[in-house]
Amino acid sequence: MRLLLTICLWIGLSFGATAQTYPDYTSTTVNDFADLLPEDAEARVRSTLERLKSERDVEITLVTLTAMASYVGPLNLEDYATNLFNTWGVGDSSRNDGILVLIFRQDREMRIALGSGYGFEWDRAASEAIERGFIPSFRNNDYAGGIERGIQQTIDRIAIPFQNGEVPKTAIDWEKYGIFGLFVGIAAIVLGKGPYQKLRLKRRACPQCGQTGGLQQSKRTTTPATRTSTGAGYKTTTCLNCSYHDEQRYTISRTSSSSGGSFGGGSSSGGGASGKW
Repeated sequence: MRLLLTICLWIGLSFGATAQTYPDYTSTTVNDFADLLPEDAEARVRSTLERLKSERDVEITLVTLTAMASYVGPLNLEDYATNLFNTWGVGDSSRNDGILVLIFRQDREMRIALGSGYGFEWDRAASEAIERGFIPSFRNNDYAGGIERGIQQTIDRIAIPFQNGEVPKTAIDWEKYGIFGLFVGIAAIVLGKGPYQKLRLKRRACPQCGQTGGLQQSKRTTTPATRTSTGAGYKTTTCLNCSYHDEQRYTISRTSSSSGGSFGGGSSSGGGASGKW
């Protein structure tokens, strides 16, 4: 019996070690769980993000965590960032223009996760915000400076241009990307951002019929989160080409009991960019 209990305990611990963990947020702006920011730098970043929310109604949240081993489990960085984004509900629920900046200190990896309102053309803008804003300072272990510059790059390259309906302002390497880059740039100008917002999903093959171009997703909240209890919702994926229907339940974190407030219920479909240093 003792041996059986030992085996069961070992199995339970093994499964627990591989499960992903999503922390509860303490603020809608800065969640510096890895303590990368001194008080003065954190106050400046918080003020910048609060001003963006007040003046532009755009939510950007910064999250710093210690190590992926303690949180990510079997997921990769991209999926974990997307799930954390959706668990918290970052951004406006109708526009889905929220942005989550996730940094893992020990792994020296980060990701900017974008709301589902951003088309795939904004992924490169996110990559450039990482490479030009965050990474140079991070390589010198200047995390406070890198975060401040990176957050400003994220605002200047993504949040404000998107809200203004602009084409992403990225330094494209035409020699590298050639005619494809030219085509994407012209198409974005001619057609605007609307047709691209759901392109990422439409490029995926349906799990049932195998065809592309028919997948659609919708998200609804069934139980709003409160200060004392988590909420719940469902993300539904259907296919226009067949009868495929998949509904997945997700948990919405409790609203913050601090002055940090609560997010707007936005969602992400996996867009964004990652970086290492």
